[in-house]
Amino acid sequence: MQTFVSKLGKTRAGERSRIWLEGKRLTAAGFAKGMPFSILSNQSGEWVIIPKDSQTPDNHSVIKHGTIAGTDQRPIIDTVGAAVIEAFGNGNGTVMVQYGQLSISIRKGF
Repeated sequence: MQTFVSKLGKTRAGERSRIWLEGKRLTAAGFAKGMPFSILSNQSGEWVIIPKDSQTPDNHSVIKHGTIAGTDQRPIIDTVGAAVIEAFGNGNGTVMVQYGQLSISIRKGF
C-alpha cells in the first residue's frame, strides 16, 4: 500500500470542496475507466472507495456510488459536495490517500 498527501480542491466556481483522484495510482490499484465504485464511510470518518459489487465491510455506510470517468490511460474519480466538506473540511486542508489493491482509503490530513 502506498500513502500520499493530497490537497483538498475546489470546483472551478470555488463554492464546493472536491477530492480528485486520477491516473497511474488508480490504475495500479486496479481501478479503470467505466468501473462502478462505492464510497463508504466508517465511524471514525475515514472513507473507503471499493468496486461497487464488493461486499460492504462492517461498520461502514455508503456515501455514494459512481462510475470512474476519464480515459483508459487516465481514469478519474472526482467527488464533490457536502459530504466532502462534512468529512474533510471546506477545501483548505489535506487528506491522506492510501492506495491498496481495489481499495482506496481517505482520511483527514494534517
